[in-house]
Amino acid sequence: MSIPTGSQLFFQSPEITIKPSPLMVGQEEVLLTHQDILNEMLGPDGVNVKKTVREALFDTLCPAGFGVTKLGYENVTEMVETQVPIPDPTTGAPAVDPMSGQPMTMPQSVPVPIWERLFWERVTPKKVLIPAGFSSTNYDEAPWLGVRFSLTLNEAKLRYQLPDDFEAKAGTDDYKFDHGTKGEEEGKSVEGVEIWYRAANYDDTVRNPDLLRCLVLIRGLEQPVKHMDSPYQELDPTTGRLSPRSLKGYPIHILTIRTLADSAYVMSDCSISRPQVNELNRYREHQIAMRDSNIPVRLYDTDRMPPELVAKIEAAGFGSKPIGAPTEAFAGNPPVMEIAKATYPRENMAFEDKQDNDISRTHAMDSNQGGTRTDDTRTATELQLIQVNTNVRLDAERAAVLEWFIKGVTKFSTLVQRFVTVEQAAQIVGPQKAQMWAQVMQQVPAPLAFTALPDSAIRVDAAQQRKMTLEKYQSAERRAAGHGHQPCGHQAAAAPAPAAARSAQGEH
Repeated sequence: MSIPTGSQLFFQSPEITIKPSPLMVGQEEVLLTHQDILNEMLGPDGVNVKKTVREALFDTLCPAGFGVTKLGYENVTEMVETQVPIPDPTTGAPAVDPMSGQPMTMPQSVPVPIWERLFWERVTPKKVLIPAGFSSTNYDEAPWLGVRFSLTLNEAKLRYQLPDDFEAKAGTDDYKFDHGTKGEEEGKSVEGVEIWYRAANYDDTVRNPDLLRCLVLIRGLEQPVKHMDSPYQELDPTTGRLSPRSLKGYPIHILTIRTLADSAYVMSDCSISRPQVNELNRYREHQIAMRDSNIPVRLYDTDRMPPELVAKIEAAGFGSKPIGAPTEAFAGNPPVMEIAKATYPRENMAFEDKQDNDISRTHAMDSNQGGTRTDDTRTATELQLIQVNTNVRLDAERAAVLEWFIKGVTKFSTLVQRFVTVEQAAQIVGPQKAQMWAQVMQQVPAPLAFTALPDSAIRVDAAQQRKMTLEKYQSAERRAAGHGHQPCGHQAAAAPAPAAARSAQGEH
């Protein structure tokens, strides 16, 4: 039996490419800068989105049927005293001291981040909250979504400014997969719920259905510790629309690779085949019981076998102790003989083969597609047909995962636009590009869109890479020849081919 694995549906994190907007003509360099920043922050040195996707895929395929992830920004601030300009009550501009001609300032304490992070991480499916009446897997259309959380007391105080006399309580976290440890008491923690909801559904003063609000409730406190408009969105005061750099949809980003009519909960691959697997396990248990009952049992003739020889047989090790019987029971047989063993019925073996085949048909994957060898002999044509149809299903599921991933990247991009500072961007692309990027990204005229080629989401080995490099180089030469100039500058005719291309040419 085999089911699709995370490595088959998401082998590597694909390179994200920005779709150019007609409203940003002339800003191509800035868009490429944003693309570089985004790919770097999604990589292993950033949020490590590949690990997040693989965890969500495991939840989707095995325990839950859907994988839950959450995006966001969080920080820890300290109040620092600084000088801020005093506004002129008439003009609103900074007031000027008539004696010195310098702007007038006054001391004011302002919050300064001492720690911050962007994140895109997995949430256990047992902690997600979905409205009972919601019946779709398009979770961004739900009236609200929520997640439970459990924090240490210090973490909760840093994040939510809890009262000084608030105490954490010891207990067990029932909203996670315990793997057999259920019932063990854990340390003291603060439990709560974070809910994101569409404000227009519950507030008559809100007109935009896409505007979100965040509500955080802590167990033990009567009042919410947070209730505010989404910090990831902003309304354009002139149009009432969300600004182009606002997050569209919920920061709780849920993955499914199939749908179930009128339901927000989809069965996982393991759940679909669970009845068949249970039947197969039952027959495997019968096999084990049969083998245990077939441990050799020997009879010995009490009249003909000396006690010291019987003692040696009993001390021989594996097998049950010999059973003594009178000579009449042997009917001329040797003084030691083995009791006949039962045989496992052949129809049971055939049933097991049928169950294996049914499970393979359920998942559209056989052992060969799972990377294991089988003893069945099949023709090359049959194997090719099997693989072609398997690829159809895998490609469809890869496309579903890639579509969900790109939608998540679009959400994450808005967080990068809103919270990544010039200094942080400069560490990736340099100070000059970072300055230009910050100026343009603060006032983009249209939301950014992204794409990723499906080929970049599957495995590309060294031979394929060399072939692609050679084809790219030859394509550039053909385009240059068609325009009547050399492809690589004035001395391109004498320039050697790239190393990867030379290697590929040598192989051909």
